[in-house]
Amino acid sequence: MFVNHTYKGFALITVLWITAFLAVIAGSVSYQARASLGLANNTVGSLKTKHAAEGALFLSVHKLINRDELQGFKLKKPNYSYEIDDVKITVSVVDESGKVDINLAPIDLLKTLFIAVGLNEKNSALISDTIGDWRDRDGLKRIDGAEDQDYAANGFAYESKDDEFDSIDELSLVLGMTPEIFNKIKPYITVHAQDFGVNTALASSIVKNAVKNMVNSNKSEEVSTDYLTETWGLIYTLRVNAKDPNGYSTTITSIVRLQRGNTYEPFAILGWKTG
Repeated sequence: MFVNHTYKGFALITVLWITAFLAVIAGSVSYQARASLGLANNTVGSLKTKHAAEGALFLSVHKLINRDELQGFKLKKPNYSYEIDDVKITVSVVDESGKVDINLAPIDLLKTLFIAVGLNEKNSALISDTIGDWRDRDGLKRIDGAEDQDYAANGFAYESKDDEFDSIDELSLVLGMTPEIFNKIKPYITVHAQDFGVNTALASSIVKNAVKNMVNSNKSEEVSTDYLTETWGLIYTLRVNAKDPNGYSTTITSIVRLQRGNTYEPFAILGWKTG
């Protein structure tokens, strides 16, 4: 019987090509399935920590409101942690009254604060006066300050604001402020204290030293009150981190104002940052 070997060879090659093609498709489908599964796991992990962090933050606000109603304004335990559903939660609560308000603080208090974080007296005076010129509403230049012409002379496309700071990050725009100096001063300043002075009972050692140096240099009791306040329990910065066993993590930093006497809106969110 005559057999067409050419036909058989062609059929074999065709089968091999089809098999290889199917193998490629199967591999592609498998890869896409693994990628989709990985993406789904990432999404689930991210959402889990996100909602855990949000829940922990609002629970902390609820605790602050209850403490406020009980007249227990001082935080006995500002940093704490716990675990829920395999997610580790860490919470940090800081009363803004223990920080220096860069919108209201006297210039000499700003100077001692910069000295307290490591700047020399000359640079402390320069930056403090420049902050004063940034926030005041006139065009008069302080001795060591900076007004519109100084920003132009240094190549900046903006002028001295002549208004209050909207956030502490805005401080980085002030002439003479470097990232290094800003990072040093950032933990100790605020725009939310709404007071000229500082509540030293809530302040860090750096801020306490700055206030102490100013009070000691001004023996007058009337002058000393410019740097001290007994305000507390109004505005807080809350920082919450949620992390699961797989390494997924969400961090939320929020500034919250308690609104005493307001039953319908007992608190207001002044700032919210994720990441």
